[in-house]
Amino acid sequence: YAGNIVPSAATGSGVFLASNYNITYTAGKLTVNALAVQLTGSRDYDGTATAAAAILTVSNKVGSDTISVASGSGALASAAVGARAITALGDLALGNNPDGNYTLTGATGSVTIGQRALTVTANDRSKTYGDVLALGTAAFTTSGNEASGEAVTAVTLTSTDGKAGTAGTTVGEYAGNIVPSAATGSGGF
Repeated sequence: YAGNIVPSAATGSGVFLASNYNITYTAGKLTVNALAVQLTGSRDYDGTATAAAAILTVSNKVGSDTISVASGSGALASAAVGARAITALGDLALGNNPDGNYTLTGATGSVTIGQRALTVTANDRSKTYGDVLALGTAAFTTSGNEASGEAVTAVTLTSTDGKAGTAGTTVGEYAGNIVPSAATGSGGF
């Protein structure tokens, strides 16, 4: 904006008096630079270190601006649960930015990755009175919500009060007696 900064009314220190001078004021130019955006987002764990545009918002909007992250994806420092810095902007693009007031150049941000829900259920088992049942680590199912390429391959199975491993456990049904825990897996699980 040429000529936008207009000086006037000079003052000084010591014995300065503006009336002692024939002052010429020359207007200066104002340059307004685009604001580097700060991006935030959140999603559940999916095994990837990717930040898709759909989960990102611009947290340093000015006033009622409607700037958005319109498309693309960036890279995160890690795929693990927690606050993860956006380390590369990839092909992210801004939307609702007709005047170019915002830029991805110099942008910063982070994505909070939350835990992914996964249910591990111990299979129902049976034994004959007088026998001892070894529970092993493979008699279970999952809700199938593991991230792509990941799988639960084993769990610790424990019998409440040791009923499965006791020959003298009386005949009956013991709902919830076989308890899964300590899941381990493959593919990054």
